[in-house]
Amino acid sequence: MDAGADALLTCSAAPERIGPDALRLRPVLTYHGPLADCAHRLLSGACAHHPPLRFIPGLPIGEGDNATVVVAEKAERASLTIDPEGIRIRANTPEMVRACLVDLAQLIRRFGAELPAISIPQEPALATRGVMLDVSRCRVPTMSQLYSVVDQLELLKINHLQLYMEHTFAYEGHEAVWSEASAFTPEEINELDSYCHARGVELCANQNTLGHLERWFAHDRYLELAEIPDRQRAWSFQTPDGREIVKRGPFSLCPTDERSLELVRDMLDQLLPCFSSTHANVGCDEAYDVGQGRSKDEVSERGAWEVYASHVRAVDAIVRDHGKQTLLWGDLAVRHSQTELSGTALLWGYEPGSVFDCEALPGSWACPGTSSWLSITGRTSVSSENTQNAARSAAPQRGAMLVCDWGDQGHRQHWPVSLLAIARAAHHAWCGPEARFDARSAALHLFDDGSLASGPWLERLGDADADLSRRAGLSNTNALYTELHRRLDDPAEPGSLDDWQAIRNRLASMRSEMDGFAPGLHPLVRDELDHTLRVAEHAGDKAIVCRAEASGLPRAPARIRLAADMGAIIEDHESLWHARSRPGGLEESTSWYERVFDDYQHPERVA
Repeated sequence: MDAGADALLTCSAAPERIGPDALRLRPVLTYHGPLADCAHRLLSGACAHHPPLRFIPGLPIGEGDNATVVVAEKAERASLTIDPEGIRIRANTPEMVRACLVDLAQLIRRFGAELPAISIPQEPALATRGVMLDVSRCRVPTMSQLYSVVDQLELLKINHLQLYMEHTFAYEGHEAVWSEASAFTPEEINELDSYCHARGVELCANQNTLGHLERWFAHDRYLELAEIPDRQRAWSFQTPDGREIVKRGPFSLCPTDERSLELVRDMLDQLLPCFSSTHANVGCDEAYDVGQGRSKDEVSERGAWEVYASHVRAVDAIVRDHGKQTLLWGDLAVRHSQTELSGTALLWGYEPGSVFDCEALPGSWACPGTSSWLSITGRTSVSSENTQNAARSAAPQRGAMLVCDWGDQGHRQHWPVSLLAIARAAHHAWCGPEARFDARSAALHLFDDGSLASGPWLERLGDADADLSRRAGLSNTNALYTELHRRLDDPAEPGSLDDWQAIRNRLASMRSEMDGFAPGLHPLVRDELDHTLRVAEHAGDKAIVCRAEASGLPRAPARIRLAADMGAIIEDHESLWHARSRPGGLEESTSWYERVFDDYQHPERVA
């Protein structure tokens, strides 16, 4: 669409006015305009909830008397108007027509045939509104789940999607790396790319090409390419807040080994042609081991940044050979105070105080997080503040935001937890950082919850331990998760017995509340929310047992009870996994719960 178009939704007769601000639609709706397939998909689904309201496809724009073409006032500005004359969409790009159709479908889903008389002008706060899903840390979604995700992203007006890959693409010649990971085939990515395109979502390739390649180095064939090829050797780095982190074994490719670049070229030559997107994310984040192994002498001579930047330039050249633009994580550029990079910097940070200095690196994207990983329940306030800060940084340039959903330690958070945080980020990316997010809309349109209760309930669950987590200074996790995974015999911290009894009472109240709205949920969503709450309840029970020991309560009976509960949690985790995810990665994911189980039964075995 080079010019604006008035897309018309007509009724069997004009809408009937039933009040000063309300109209009643006639039973049959017909759409005349572009994106007819999109209109049919969105509006048919909405009408299906309110029989006898029906949607019947109309004529494409330009083929009927009701279709007109006009010049819009401003690029990517649109409006949806509902009045006694009918329903009109005015827009000058397919994306804006789609956005108005989404709003109309949501209005029909919410109100049925009796719609408010309304005019909704629209203009997105950010041009690129993206989501990145971790499909390498254990959880590789089924194709049906990915199609469902893309449908949900369309409803959220998300227009960019990345699947973070380390070893989960079926690279020819490297079968040993991905054979047990339920990897994506080229044909599956091609199909997903087409599905995304039909829903206005750009599917962007994402393959790490420097660090985070431990799963490759687990195989002797690739070990010699590592910066640190010794699986037992320790190395360390400092976080921005001054903490020293110690790691062990290979992590990054050696950037001074020409064979490393040959491997990267082989990967990208196979992966990039599967995507129609003009972008490709090559990762290159957190390569803190570079200079501590085989490249040490060259780093001493040329400097760490130059060695790193040389690798990035070479990878960028491969991407450009495929006619695409390079995206890469910008943490090392920030760390070395660099303002030029071979590619577009993705500036990530996942805490409320994270800084997204998009002006320092021209064209950079702000990348907050869902805060779902290492939490089970999510971290509502953290994610909300983090996302708003990212939107504030990107908004002045009407730039890009990519919200990241990682899967550290087994990717055990359930999809509704991540999806609610994604919905919040999408809201700020479209409406602006100061716009109020209403979780009831997510309950209705994403969870199909007519009670509207599940969204606000999930928000409160994500903050059930927020005060204690904040007082303890926890970062990238929360108190419930920390308590779940520490040994039963370790010092009982953070939090006192009173703190944890208050949290446990809060969770009990949420259990009672959930019993009220759960029957109306889709069975899978209901079971996932139930399991999420059950894991949180288990962590709270464990915390109370640890802190009550001083009162003389016996530990042995508590171990038996906790072990039985954790056994049931593991069974449900494995059962629920198959509903959305492929089998590869399940064993590793479950092992994180099994460590807790083993601590209860055989504390002497757990390191």
